[in-house]
Amino acid sequence: MKWNREIWSVLFVTIVTLLIWVWAASETRESVVAHPIVHFAVPEETATWLVQPDQEAISITLEGSKVAIRNAQQSLEEGVQVLLKPEPGMQQVDLLKELISHDVFQEAGVSVVATDPGISSVNVDTFVQLPIRIVFTPPPGMQTVSTPIIEPAEATLTLPSQMHERLSSPPVVEAIVSADELDRLPPGVPHTIDVPLAVKGRLGENDTVTISPSTAQVSLTIRSLIREHLLDHVWVHVSGPPDNEYSVTLPQPTLQQVLVSADADLIQQIIAEEMYVVAVVQLSLRDKEQGVTEKPVTYFVALPTEADSAQRAQPVTALKVGESTEPPTIELNISKHSSSS
Repeated sequence: MKWNREIWSVLFVTIVTLLIWVWAASETRESVVAHPIVHFAVPEETATWLVQPDQEAISITLEGSKVAIRNAQQSLEEGVQVLLKPEPGMQQVDLLKELISHDVFQEAGVSVVATDPGISSVNVDTFVQLPIRIVFTPPPGMQTVSTPIIEPAEATLTLPSQMHERLSSPPVVEAIVSADELDRLPPGVPHTIDVPLAVKGRLGENDTVTISPSTAQVSLTIRSLIREHLLDHVWVHVSGPPDNEYSVTLPQPTLQQVLVSADADLIQQIIAEEMYVVAVVQLSLRDKEQGVTEKPVTYFVALPTEADSAQRAQPVTALKVGESTEPPTIELNISKHSSSS
């Protein structure tokens, strides 16, 4: 019996010693550096706030027991929120002061002894809402029968108040129709299409600027659509009254890189090679008699590729030849036939 009592006494002392050791180990204070994300926010009471930056990665030095530090680190996995004053302007946030009394660390039982950085600069702003009349912006070359009708006529533009104060001119909201979409709409027929809205200029590139609604309906009837197409080369034709006395040759019989514009249907026919474009130089008999050495292109015209085609010649406009927007000048060699004896 005595032997059994001694064994139990030893076991009891050992267990108590282990429990004391475990408790002491868990209560031993240590220092670690954590790297949480601080989320900055303003209590949303009467306004929607813009906070920039709204978060920042920092380093903090924690002191406490192993258990407390482990609990704090687990709580920090989702970051820690720091509330700002509901006042517009730049705010200097004392991170150490804010985090020392933060619930996350108070509940975990750890102390925050240092932060890096010590101060964070955070800009706080409110949003303003402006009613803006929507402007329809057709692609170049589109003509309508009457002024397009936009529904709704106005959109609400939301932007930061500080940005609004810096604007040098009133913002513009555009309803923009792509050329590809208009190409699918036959002229002369009323259409109503959904069109995306965008803020004109660099203001529209800022992701803090929003438009509501994001689209509008545009009702319009297209009269005509003018499109552009770049041709690698265009042949030059000489035209004028018939005669058998003179010969005309061209040192450069083609023009290179000619940008032409015409009705959308005609441009499609040119692309499909159903029509081709020529530059016409009109020479009079007097020009030949005087032996002119150059003359500007009189006009550009699209002709049917097939000689027996029912299509007719149609005028086109040359917007640019090479890098020049001026009418091109064609070099000419005019020679008179020698008379036979």
